Amino acid sequence: MLELNSSVFIYALFTAMLLSTGALLAVLGTLKQANYHCILSMRLFKVYFFLGFIGWTIDIITVATSGAIPLKEGGIFYIIASSIFFIAMFEKKMQNEKIRFIFLLYITLFIISMIIANNDHDLLIILSLFTLFTYGCILCVGLKPMLDLDNIGFKIIFFAVFLAVIASLAQIYVATVYSNTNLGHTIAFTVNASGYLLIATGFLTSILISEHKQLKALALKDPLTDLYNRRGLDHVLQTIVPAAKRYQ
Repeated sequence: MLELNSSVFIYALFTAMLLSTGALLAVLGTLKQANYHCILSMRLFKVYFFLGFIGWTIDIITVATSGAIPLKEGGIFYIIASSIFFIAMFEKKMQNEKIRFIFLLYITLFIISMIIANNDHDLLIILSLFTLFTYGCILCVGLKPMLDLDNIGFKIIFFAVFLAVIASLAQIYVATVYSNTNLGHTIAFTVNASGYLLIATGFLTSILISEHKQLKALALKDPLTDLYNRRGLDHVLQTIVPAAKRYQ
């Protein structure tokens, strides 16, 4: 049986995340908000994924040179990227100056707390609390409006958010009850990587489904009168006629 050092898997994971994020940015670079019927801010999501790319790049360089994962620097990048994600989900609400100021103060306090934290245990607790409050707010406020849109892409995004909230509770429990900081950081790292890819998948899926619905509507309805054209009537009759025969 071949025995591999755990560092091999760490390098493999970082490399996979870096390449996946790079490919995602390449795809998003070809997309423009004006050309797509996407209710989420493509501009902010591009910033979010770009910050993720920078964060993973710093991580892999630090691990390669020092052999240690940069928890403080990575945590600060995580807070900034998550803040962009939060703003992207609630862009209209964030136009309110009071809400924007409170949110900026909230983020600043967490970043300062990360900077002055003295050990890995404190870093884990700070990051877990930030994730719990931030993603918990996204889950509570945005879940119903997004799910009502009947787009599987939004469901994937909110599954990632739900996963982050559950993981943050597990991290706090592990760190406080069992004082196992390594396990807590392992959970955080695993869920962070998984959630990032899930959000990317959900975002691209939401664009594809929105475009499919728009193209289907254009194909079945006259754009001037919004009435069904011949193709649209054929499509509707395929459903109505069998139903009418069943209830004769």
